[in-house]
Amino acid sequence: MIASTQVAASSTDRPAQAEQFGSEGLAGLASHLDLEIPAGVAPLDVAALIRRARELGVRSVCVPAEVATAAHDALRGRVRVRTTCDQVLGWPGNSLLMHVGERLEGRLVDELDIPVDASVLGDAAWLSPQLRRVVARCHAHGAFAAVALRTAGLTTAELRTQVCGLVRAGVNALALVVPEGGALPLELVAAAVDETEGRLAVRVVMPGVTFSQLQRMLDLGVQSVSVTPDEMDVLLTAAVAADEVAATAVSAKAAPAAATPRPKAA
Repeated sequence: MIASTQVAASSTDRPAQAEQFGSEGLAGLASHLDLEIPAGVAPLDVAALIRRARELGVRSVCVPAEVATAAHDALRGRVRVRTTCDQVLGWPGNSLLMHVGERLEGRLVDELDIPVDASVLGDAAWLSPQLRRVVARCHAHGAFAAVALRTAGLTTAELRTQVCGLVRAGVNALALVVPEGGALPLELVAAAVDETEGRLAVRVVMPGVTFSQLQRMLDLGVQSVSVTPDEMDVLLTAAVAADEVAATAVSAKAAPAAATPRPKAA
């Protein structure tokens, strides 16, 4: 099971946060990023993004299922390969169990994201056995199962209940999906991390996530945050800038002490 990763730093102490990443270089930040490569990207661009993801050491790369094996070979086990179900558990007419098998058969995939419709969250009698079968199919193909839940309209109490059900079903990770333009649901994120108690990895998908929001989520114990290639560039640039601010602050504190002359002996 994936272990949750926590960064111990104050959410208001920018230089201290930058120092947490600076001690490991950009890899310290990149290891908390899940790079999302959308469908429709040209093959040469996909290859370039995969090479960069490997060099940076991001936590995972999400690719269309048809290129998962090629991505797995290119990443050489250094970065996890993820893909996402096109079907949603709970939608009428969807045969998710068959879809999962088709998604994973003959492909090298480390993790599969499984969207779950909010309408079935309260029906544990139906949802639990469905999840168990889907998770078992993932595990049979050597893939971790991650359930994706939308945060819109989800209460803290409902989330805690769902986390318990996910753990019983053998799910490996929980992905909280924030709607585009939505505010960062810190209470939900904190409740998810607290309720999982390390039994599930908690990831967050938040379009347009900022560097400060990323830091706050990592402070709470979130394992990683999903980003587009452009968002990754913005976050890495912000990390470098924060690192420079921290280094300047340290130098400024050290300079007066170094310049103070030692008292002469009597």
